Amino acid sequence: MWQHLAQDPINKGDAACINQSAAWQYMGSTQDHHYFKHQQHPFTHKPEYRYIERHCAGVKWHHIMQ
Repeated sequence: MWQHLAQDPINKGDAACINQSAAWQYMGSTQDHHYFKHQQHPFTHKPEYRYIERHCAGVKWHHIMQ
C-alpha cells in the first residue's frame, strides 16, 4: 500500500513526503480502501487525504479534496 501511495503523482515517488516533521500517516483500512492523511504536504502546503484501493477491491484511486 505504501508503494501505491508513492505512485500518486502528488508524491513524486516518495511514500513519506516529510515536511516539518509531518509525513503521510496510515489511518486505517476498510474492506475496500486504505486511508492516509498528511498534515501539511510539502508540494501543496495544505492537508491532503488519500484513499488507496486494496488489492482485492478492483476499483481505481479515489481522492478526497478539502
